Amino acid sequence: MKGKGFSITLSQCKTNISENESEIKAFLNKIVEIINMKKLGEVIINKGSEGLPGLSAIQMIETSHIALHTFSNNNSYMFSIESCKNFDDNKLMIFLLDFFKPKDYSDVAYGIDLPKDVEK
Repeated sequence: MKGKGFSITLSQCKTNISENESEIKAFLNKIVEIINMKKLGEVIINKGSEGLPGLSAIQMIETSHIALHTFSNNNSYMFSIESCKNFDDNKLMIFLLDFFKPKDYSDVAYGIDLPKDVEK
């Protein structure tokens, strides 16, 4: 079985949700729809330290998790998904670039080998 991981760092974005908890929750809900996953519980959000201002949010999904870390000092974001279920990372990438409108970005998608006794 193969799952998938995807990570992207988006720098100096035009869209700013870095300190807005309700917008972050709505954003993560939209991601769950785009990758066709099932949410487990509600979004968990914590505030960063004084040296790294911003918010960190995690949405557990049936097949693993989605994470978003915001950096409010320069409106940048780190976003990642790890899942036991495959998903369309190209569709996700198009949405993320259109939503955040970053000045620059760096991304990676990778397969995840699951233990043989794990069922999807």
